[in-house]
Amino acid sequence: GRAIAGLSMGGYGAWRIALDLPDTFCAAAALSGALFWGEGPTDNIGLNGIFQEVYGKVPTAEEYRREGLRPRIDKLGSGTSWRGPALYFDCGADDFLLSTNRMMEQHLMTRRIPYEFAEFTGRHDWPYWSEHIADVFQFVERHLAAPE
Repeated sequence: GRAIAGLSMGGYGAWRIALDLPDTFCAAAALSGALFWGEGPTDNIGLNGIFQEVYGKVPTAEEYRREGLRPRIDKLGSGTSWRGPALYFDCGADDFLLSTNRMMEQHLMTRRIPYEFAEFTGRHDWPYWSEHIADVFQFVERHLAAPE
């Protein structure tokens, strides 16, 4: 039983790793996750400037489609045929990524994939993450297998 978690872009990374290796990870969690990275133009949430600064370019539409979480989720089934890890995510009510977290919740609901999502008071910052890391640990504890 392995679990993985991250915050912000690390939340995207945690989900991506767990979705790519579902036989390795039983659970994945994201706090304020950038869960729709790879889903299309990001200028509406102010990320294009960050991509330009960090990577020297804004990803192409093809790169977005290839790198997104939804294709990874969709290939692991839906409903009772879900073969992926347990998924958790939360986001602050004043976080600039809240709308994309809600979009991910809608996608998971539509596909009938089990998940836990919570919205709390807070922003995209360390005080929020420090307060809610305990929620991640509780989630992970519920999904880890007992040692043999």
